[in-house]
Amino acid sequence: MDYLRKAIASLLIAAIIFTVVVAATIHYYNGLLADKNSKIASLNSEIANQQIEIANLTSQVRQISNYTDAHLEATIGVTEVGNTSESMYSYPFYRLYISGTVRNTGQGEALNAGLHVIAYASDGTLEINVTVPLVSGADFGTDSSTNAFVQKWDAGQGITANPSQFGNLNSGESVAVEFNIYHEGKVTNWTITPVWWIP
Repeated sequence: MDYLRKAIASLLIAAIIFTVVVAATIHYYNGLLADKNSKIASLNSEIANQQIEIANLTSQVRQISNYTDAHLEATIGVTEVGNTSESMYSYPFYRLYISGTVRNTGQGEALNAGLHVIAYASDGTLEINVTVPLVSGADFGTDSSTNAFVQKWDAGQGITANPSQFGNLNSGESVAVEFNIYHEGKVTNWTITPVWWIP
């Protein structure tokens, strides 16, 4: 009987130890599993955030491709006018008179559209290097002297001197341009390039 009691006690102790070990193991692995589940949830959240960012970037790419599809073409006439009297007015500076049409022949919208004007004297001196908006009935200067003249002259004529508001040109839209760029020395060659902004 003693032997039987000892065997039962030993079995009971072994069962208790086994139960404690199994419970501890289950608790340990539950902790590991909870940690892994937490990491999976965090990674799933990151994936969702990345998918939102991909969607935003895809939308931006679509917008950029829309803007890069814009294409401006200019039909421009240019005349260099000397610093002589015209009718009853006297101009102390030369002026490049520019008139014509700018048209967006592309598929997208051209933002902040304008004309980049570069002009040189016969000796190669750069006289004009400005970008002007697509406007009609405006005057621009190229330095402090011509800007002061333009400001004073245009104020007397009710004209806006050096307008700086660049506009947008939709696909298929055209706009008439006519303006003067006042400058110091006589120019003999020039380049006029339509420009627009791509976001």
